[in-house]
Amino acid sequence: MKHLLPLTVLSVIVLLGCSAAVLSHRDYTHQLTVKNAQAALHRAKTALKVQAQAQSTAKKLQVANTDIVLLIANCKDGQTAYNMLTLSQKQHAKAPYCSYSQVQ
Repeated sequence: MKHLLPLTVLSVIVLLGCSAAVLSHRDYTHQLTVKNAQAALHRAKTALKVQAQAQSTAKKLQVANTDIVLLIANCKDGQTAYNMLTLSQKQHAKAPYCSYSQVQ
């Protein structure tokens, strides 16, 4: 009987220590989960920004390509018009230079 009280006190201390360890582990796991979620959110936001920039660049390139196609068409029209000039008219006109064979 004389050992019952110290044994009970020590048992309670051990149980409290174990429950504190479990709570601490659970809090640490929760913190890691939150940090991982925040990091994933940051990566997703960055990926969305990069995707938006890529889409914007693609649109700009499409517009530039359309402009190039129109310039090539105009240059071809100019070349055709120049070719229809007479020799005396060509002396007063500058021949168009269309280097569009590389861009098509």
